[in-house]
Amino acid sequence: MQRYNHYKPTQLGIRQTQIQVDSKQTQLKLIDENKGTIQVNGWGLNLDQQLLVNYQYAAPLSLAVKQLNNLKFRSWNYFLIHTPTHVIQVIFVDLNLGIACPSNLVVMERQDIKGTQKIIETMTCPTYNKETVSIGEKTELVADQWSGSVIRKEGSMYQFKVNSKAANFEMDLTFDYSENPGQVWATPLTNDLRTYYATQKKPVSVVGSYSYNNQRQQCKGGDCFMMIDIGRGHLNYGMAYFWVLIMAKLKDGRTIYINLCDGASSEFKTLDKANEDFIIVDGKHYKLDVTEMDYYKDNYMGRKTIRTAVQSNDYKKIYKNRSCEFSFEPQGQLSQGVNAAVIAMNQVFTYGPFKGFCDLDGDRIEIDNVFGHVEQVYSRW
Repeated sequence: MQRYNHYKPTQLGIRQTQIQVDSKQTQLKLIDENKGTIQVNGWGLNLDQQLLVNYQYAAPLSLAVKQLNNLKFRSWNYFLIHTPTHVIQVIFVDLNLGIACPSNLVVMERQDIKGTQKIIETMTCPTYNKETVSIGEKTELVADQWSGSVIRKEGSMYQFKVNSKAANFEMDLTFDYSENPGQVWATPLTNDLRTYYATQKKPVSVVGSYSYNNQRQQCKGGDCFMMIDIGRGHLNYGMAYFWVLIMAKLKDGRTIYINLCDGASSEFKTLDKANEDFIIVDGKHYKLDVTEMDYYKDNYMGRKTIRTAVQSNDYKKIYKNRSCEFSFEPQGQLSQGVNAAVIAMNQVFTYGPFKGFCDLDGDRIEIDNVFGHVEQVYSRW
């Protein structure tokens, strides 16, 4: 078996740089508007309202035709829901081409991911604020294949609606955007600082109902979970990474969200940076060091071991009393892709049970047969 050599793990020993914000600062600009390069690097909590994604000022592809600059910007508002019986993905995508946006709705049953998945795609462009990694006031898409909206109603409460006759699916959920902290991660992707990635990941519980294949399902609170993933950036060519996500209610009644990722910023060669990995337990955020996982191109359904890198003589951890280790047994696979000339992306999600543990500052949390996913991505932009 040959290792997928497009994926490069992050070097060990990174300093987990935290974004510094002046207490008087109401806005933090992602791009240096004089140099055209990214000037924010690291991770932070609840900075989504302050971070301005001023992508229009990024270093242009062409000095002669500055309008080409917009063509390199990518953005998405992505909502991934796990219920006791289903996985629901709602992905609002804008490639900034002005004519085509590959957004999609995916619904599948947890017991038979491959056999029951319905993927409803549209090239209609959604509307949302691309200059922020916050959820904003409204995300909306209206198309023949499916329509969806995420709209703020009052305070931090939002209503999330989706309707698709093609999928025989309808959903009406509410959630509290302030339920858990959101982690922002902004990073250069290459040493010249001309490519970059900024994201916010915020988990919430959802309440309401949805109907799939004429069967109504209820989300009562504490049994249905959603990860909000707001992504913005100019991604470097040939970017490869993995993403691990677990959202569950533990046997002791606590709610846990585990978000692990590696590979996205491995071409940015410095120790003065951070990775994205974190855990939230009952609303308390724990930052983690680098995660390690074998990454193979053609063996997505193989058993995987995923763990926080272990401290050694050559590698000093920042969060010495925090680590996780899991085994993952994929039981179902979802493959998606876009291929249009130089723009291409291949995503493979594998779903199944995780087993292992996390040690968080003296608190050992056992993970036993907990549902989650591993996503493996290769893209060229």
